[in-house]
Amino acid sequence: MGMLCHILAMGGSAVPFGNIIGPLVIWLTHKERSAFVDDQGRESLRWQVLVTVVSLVVGALMVVSAVGAAGPFLLGFVVMLALAAVNITYVVIASVKASQGEWFRYPFSGGNDRREQTQRPGE
Repeated sequence: MGMLCHILAMGGSAVPFGNIIGPLVIWLTHKERSAFVDDQGRESLRWQVLVTVVSLVVGALMVVSAVGAAGPFLLGFVVMLALAAVNITYVVIASVKASQGEWFRYPFSGGNDRREQTQRPGE
């Protein structure tokens, strides 16, 4: 289930805000059952909220700059492509790590609150 929190973040390419909705549903429904899913769900959500906010800001700047010169618009387009590539890369890495039972941390997402990483009995 920890891996599913990361994989469902790819839903943003098919459903608006699906990158947040998918992990949120898994986290809300399974966080009490597993410390690992609780942790990885939070981590996935933090990262996807960060990616969404950056995308919205860059998108808004692209719209504003489209009225003027083409240079800033093209720069924003390149930044959006780079952000998408980075997001896909980290989601794949996180999914693989979670499938192996490893606790993954995304960069720059505020997930440095490393709680005790032990599993509850029966996991």
